[in-house]
Amino acid sequence: MIVSTDYLYHSSFGFLFYFSEPPKFTRTPDRVSVILGSFVQICCKISGSLPISVEWQKDGSKISSGIKHKLIQQDNSVSVEIEQLERPDAGSYSCQTLTSLTRFIVLPSEPPSFVLLPESQAALPNATVRYKSTFTGTPPFTVKWFKDDMELMTGPTCFTGVDETSCFLELYSVAVAQSGIYSCQVSNDAGSVRCSADLTVKGWDSQFFESIERSLCLRSTSFHNPTALSSDYTSKQTPIQKLQNVIAVSCAFFLLASFIL
Repeated sequence: MIVSTDYLYHSSFGFLFYFSEPPKFTRTPDRVSVILGSFVQICCKISGSLPISVEWQKDGSKISSGIKHKLIQQDNSVSVEIEQLERPDAGSYSCQTLTSLTRFIVLPSEPPSFVLLPESQAALPNATVRYKSTFTGTPPFTVKWFKDDMELMTGPTCFTGVDETSCFLELYSVAVAQSGIYSCQVSNDAGSVRCSADLTVKGWDSQFFESIERSLCLRSTSFHNPTALSSDYTSKQTPIQKLQNVIAVSCAFFLLASFIL
C-alpha cells in the first residue's frame, strides 16, 4: 500500500493545503536473464512523494524478506535481491504500489554441459568417421569443432552440423595425417564447455610391407629351389607364422594386380 501524507491545515491566517504526488514507476526491468548460481539484484525506480510502500510478488504470491529474498528500499529506489539463483526462482515477478504496477520475467541462464561425449575411434584409410555429442543449457548455442588447436569448417574433407542440442562432425576419406585429437566446444551467454576424442587412422605399417617382402622372397626361393624352402625355413615356422605369410602373399599379389590393372 501507499502511505499518503495528504492533510488539510487551518489557522487564523487561512487554509494550507498539501497534496502528495502519487507513485509512478520510472524505470523497470522487462526481462532478467541471469546465470544459475549467481547473485541477482532487480531494481525499480519510482517517482512520487515519500514515503512510498511497495509489495513484491512472484507468480502471484507475496515475497517477504528472509533467507531466500532480501527486499531493499532507499528513497525512490526499491529492489529485491536473490543471493544464489536457482531454477525454482524463474517466473513472473511484480512490484506494486497503491496506484501502479510493473511486471517482469526472471529467466535463469544455464551454461552448457555435455550429456553424451564423442568417443575415440580407429579407422582405416579412406573411411568416413563421425563424431557426435549432445548437451544441455540455455539457447542460443555456438558450436565449434577443432582438430588439435585448429578450428574445422565445413568443406570438401569434413562437415559440421548442429541439431538443437546435438552436434556432429563428419570426416571424409580420412588419411593417416588426420589422426589426432578432435574437440567440440559449446558456448552460450552463460559459459562454455569443451570435450575431446582421439582419432587413429591405421595405415599400412612397415611390418606389413616387410612381411610382404619376406613372403615374396620366399616364394621366389621356392620357385627356384623348392627343397631349400621346405627343408630350411618352413620347418622353423609356427602355424600362425605360416598363416601370416599366406595372407601377406595374397595381399601382395592383390596389390600388384591392382597396379597392373
